[in-house]
Amino acid sequence: MNTASPTNLLLKTIFLTALASGNRASELAATIREGLIISKDRAVLPTSPDFLFKNQNSQHPRPPDITFPALGRRHSLCPVNALKIYKAKTASLPHNGFLFVNPSSGKPLPAGKLSYRLAKAIKTGDPTATDSAGHDIHKFGFSIAHFRGVQPSEILQNGFWHSPNDIYLGRRQGLTT
Repeated sequence: MNTASPTNLLLKTIFLTALASGNRASELAATIREGLIISKDRAVLPTSPDFLFKNQNSQHPRPPDITFPALGRRHSLCPVNALKIYKAKTASLPHNGFLFVNPSSGKPLPAGKLSYRLAKAIKTGDPTATDSAGHDIHKFGFSIAHFRGVQPSEILQNGFWHSPNDIYLGRRQGLTT
């Protein structure tokens, strides 16, 4: 992580963050640095107060901040450690308060570009992957939780989904075994 190019650091960080959190690319693109908490145990990523979540409405209010646990400082796939290094290495860029930025310009990554980068990270990790998309991470993360025995009610709450059918979407699309 410390020696990765700015582009590879971004790819690894958004991939690990997306997989650990299960959040959509639009939600990750809306994460901000103000209020960001990175501790040895977890990461808490706030989103811009102006951001409207996909399923947010009067019956389903704004969800809590994006939160996920650490795997351990020495673990090479720890999303919290990746965020810590990424935040430090991008602090001098003109990020306008957003967390994920273009490594060259420092401009915030809009959802579409962040999703493109997630797909690129998937393709980099598995060159045989076909038709990869950033949204695959969202589905896959919660499918893993399901197969590890997390209760559907908890997955629905954390995924900010309305229907249990969304949990099984990754399985139906061949994203899990």
